Amino acid sequence: MNKKNLHSNNFFKEHEYKDLKIPSGRFYGPCSGQDLNFAFRLFAETIKHFVFCDLSYRGRSVSAKNAVPNDWSLISRDFSFAQKSEKKTWYSGNRAFRPSVITELWKRPDGLDVIVELRRDLAEEVLVEQFEIGSIAAFMHINDGTSEGGSDLWFMASPLQQQNDNYRSQFLLPKVAQRLVKGAVVVTDGVMAHSGFKSYTPFVSENVKWKPLGKVENNNVLDRQPSLWRMC
Repeated sequence: MNKKNLHSNNFFKEHEYKDLKIPSGRFYGPCSGQDLNFAFRLFAETIKHFVFCDLSYRGRSVSAKNAVPNDWSLISRDFSFAQKSEKKTWYSGNRAFRPSVITELWKRPDGLDVIVELRRDLAEEVLVEQFEIGSIAAFMHINDGTSEGGSDLWFMASPLQQQNDNYRSQFLLPKVAQRLVKGAVVVTDGVMAHSGFKSYTPFVSENVKWKPLGKVENNNVLDRQPSLWRMC
């Protein structure tokens, strides 16, 4: 990919996604809801293992079939409960649920197998329990919020950025940064994130440098503008 100028009008073109340099590692999309197709548009050519997490992924019928590229073939599909005990949190409406995971194995036209996990669980716990230090190559947190229907999980913000007294808020950038591979790409709309992610200029947080790569068009939520950043 040609080197891009770092300015606020810099948009990726559709054909450039496949050339996006991604290190070896997994993808994690917490609170991903209906954003699966967006993730596959960006990373279908470069990631071999996708993990999505959202409390809306309930039941055995949940699938990535409407989000993966049309030329992928489903090889296998498995549903299991992640644990026997139930969990609950404020963003589940304090209703208890039993964590579960649907694991699908897809084959790309080039013969490569791709794993897609759809987890119904607490997204902040999946981050810590399912991902080792330096294991995430691509991370995406977009279209989330703090009001009803949102998680109030600030995956891309540091506790030092906390500006409210909401006891529910969690600021998780330190844990995310620890689990990112050097050179990993993150996708954020800047809403629940460090203020630097709105600047479109390089900045330092959690003792690492964050470098803007460009914006992405055609988001599912019109008033949100996702952008791609690289952890250097």
